[in-house]
Amino acid sequence: MGSFELDQGYGMKKNDRHPGISYHKMPVGGDIMGLLFVVACMIILLGRIPVFWYFFGLAVLFGAGIAVVLHFINSASSRKP
Repeated sequence: MGSFELDQGYGMKKNDRHPGISYHKMPVGGDIMGLLFVVACMIILLGRIPVFWYFFGLAVLFGAGIAVVLHFINSASSRKP
């Protein structure tokens, strides 16, 4: 029990499984193709799973808030002589 082999030896062994798609092995750089990949994944997820719209909205709000805070911190530190 627990073996996937057939009597004739033509069966599938435990270690012969297909690994599937591994996103950590995909070569996506930080250029325009990386941005395209991220936008395409977002469109697919937001279109298929409606509850992700709430997370997307919160992420945009928090991201904008952090950007504003960092902007004011940077502008205040650049004004000091």
